[in-house]
Amino acid sequence: MYPGFKFVDVKIYIDTPDQAFGEYTIHQTSGISGRLVHQRFFGHCTVTSGKIVLLREALNVPAAANGMFPNGIADVVNKK
Repeated sequence: MYPGFKFVDVKIYIDTPDQAFGEYTIHQTSGISGRLVHQRFFGHCTVTSGKIVLLREALNVPAAANGMFPNGIADVVNKK
């Protein structure tokens, strides 16, 4: 969806042997819509005995829609 993207503005808030939490951003042109998208993510991972037991990630949904759909968020809003 974002050819050649790189994470920027990476911030790590938790970095311990059993968990990690951070935020990261991309500023990239979508390979689908052709729009420049500014997307902020976060990720939280918890590990027990060397195995991932929890992985949560989130992103800015309206920004993702602008990258995925021709008319951006308007394509996912229920119009009557």
